[in-house]
Amino acid sequence: RSATSAVTVGSGLAPVIVAAASAMPQTVLGRTTTVRALAQDDAPETTLTYRWRAMGPGAVTFLSNDTNGAKQTVATFERPGAYALTVTVADAQGLQAESTVSVQVDAVLTAVEVTPAVVTVTALGQQPFTATALDQFGLAIPGTMAMAWQVNGGGAIDAAGVFTAR
Repeated sequence: RSATSAVTVGSGLAPVIVAAASAMPQTVLGRTTTVRALAQDDAPETTLTYRWRAMGPGAVTFLSNDTNGAKQTVATFERPGAYALTVTVADAQGLQAESTVSVQVDAVLTAVEVTPAVVTVTALGQQPFTATALDQFGLAIPGTMAMAWQVNGGGAIDAAGVFTAR
C-alpha cells in the first residue's frame, strides 16, 4: 500500500511592514480618515490580509477589513477623542506583523440646540432658555461656551438666556 499527499512548504518568514500605518488626516475634524499600511512577504503581497482594529473612547468601523484591499481603507469614528488604530498583516501561514498609528478626532461645533425649542410667553412673562453646543456627532461639547443671545422683537433676553416678553 502507498499513500500520496500534497504538502505546501513555506519559508516561515513573517510579513514585514514596509510602509507603517498612517492616517490622512491624522487630526480629524469630521468623522472619517483614510488609513493605510503596506507589507511584503516571501509570497506575493496580494496574498496578505490586512486587519484593522481600534482602541479609543468610541467604536470605529472600517470600510474594508480582513482583506488585501484593506491595506488602504476608511475609518469612521462615532465620537471625538484619541484613538490608536492598529493593522495586523497576516500571511497564508498565519505569520503576522503589526503597525499602529495615533489619530486625534476633535469635536467641531456644528449646531446649537436651544431648549425649550417652542414656547409661548405671556406679556411681561419670563422664560429661561438654555443653549447646548453640539459636535459633528450630535454630542454635547463639554465645557462652557459663551453664547450671544438675540431676540428679533417681542421682548428682550439677558446674557443668562432669560427672555422677558413685552
